[in-house]
Amino acid sequence: MENSAYPATAQVANQKARWLAKQLNRNTIDNNAFTYKDLGIMAYVGNWNAIIASSGGNVSGRAAWLIWRGAYLAKSVSWRNRILIPTYWFVNWLFGRDISRF
Repeated sequence: MENSAYPATAQVANQKARWLAKQLNRNTIDNNAFTYKDLGIMAYVGNWNAIIASSGGNVSGRAAWLIWRGAYLAKSVSWRNRILIPTYWFVNWLFGRDISRF
């Protein structure tokens, strides 16, 4: 996307896709109407720690890790995944990751 003022991130793509879907359903496409709302940036840094940088402030450590995990679950598509993901997290915590190859 040349000459774009928006960062090349999935957050921008998701917001623009939702905006475009609404415009197509209404049959009114206006190129200047899209506005991007920065929701912040999250990153997992290991050892149950994360970093969050947003307009509301910065959070780091275990609290940011819990927020990161909550956001991951909230963005899950189905209820099945919202149940399976924490189950897999617990199994990985309990037994460790399976690194075998066959």
